[in-house]
Amino acid sequence: MVLRLELSEEERKELEEMVKKSAKSHLRERASALLQIADGRQGKEVAFYGLLRVRRRNTVYEWVHRYKAEGDQGA
Repeated sequence: MVLRLELSEEERKELEEMVKKSAKSHLRERASALLQIADGRQGKEVAFYGLLRVRRRNTVYEWVHRYKAEGDQGA
């Protein structure tokens, strides 16, 4: 299954701001993962190589599904 995420310009800007300015590291990490998925990287690639620490592929998939369902509240 290919994981896809399409972002509006506004959503992309919100996630970019979250990566740069969020006081909570887990929010910065999730926003980074979401942006990478939106840019076409595979979930497995992001989980293993795209973050500061290795994550389970399913964790990244859950972040994307939660974001799709809840927007930035799910990030």
